[in-house]
Amino acid sequence: MKEVILFDVDRTLIDTTKFKEKIKLKISQLVNISLEDFLKIEQGYVKRGEGFTDFIPQEYIKFLSSQFDFDESKISKAFFDDDNFKDILYDDVLDCLKSLSERYTLGIFSESFKDFQMLKLHKTGLLPYFNQDLVFIFKRKLTEEAFSFLPEGCFIVDDNLPVIRALEETRRFKPVWLNRKSMDNYEKCHTVHNLENFKNVLKSFYV
Repeated sequence: MKEVILFDVDRTLIDTTKFKEKIKLKISQLVNISLEDFLKIEQGYVKRGEGFTDFIPQEYIKFLSSQFDFDESKISKAFFDDDNFKDILYDDVLDCLKSLSERYTLGIFSESFKDFQMLKLHKTGLLPYFNQDLVFIFKRKLTEEAFSFLPEGCFIVDDNLPVIRALEETRRFKPVWLNRKSMDNYEKCHTVHNLENFKNVLKSFYV
């Protein structure tokens, strides 16, 4: 049986900042307002939630429609435009997944609303790389209930250090911190700074 590797989605596989910027620019152009002014108005929605995890596209679209007195269906079309989902993968993602899928069974461990995450995976072309029985998407993933669904002993790659710490403390998984922001390391588990490094980490387990 192949070993399992689970990946986080946002800021691990997908450049979420770039994705959000593309959406905001497209909608600001649609409603004919400067991006600077758009961002000021958009803060009215952002401040209501607890961060991008609780971001619900339909609510966001409805909020913008109300704020700009603009057709909701047109804003929705701009939001879900295929162009927004192009070129938002980190450069190392596709080669890594293609290579790893030959030797490992790949899955997802993500925190968000499932429909939105699945849409991103589909539109970016990533979905075929993952075993559908190993796609774990929770509104809150740092819970014992969420952990109970994960295969014991699997590798988990995540950009979020608090997630890595929580996984490491369980002693049930092999967490790997993907730190794309700096050269800092976490001493209690493997740290990589790109996915090419991760393939080297995997090799170290079988030397």
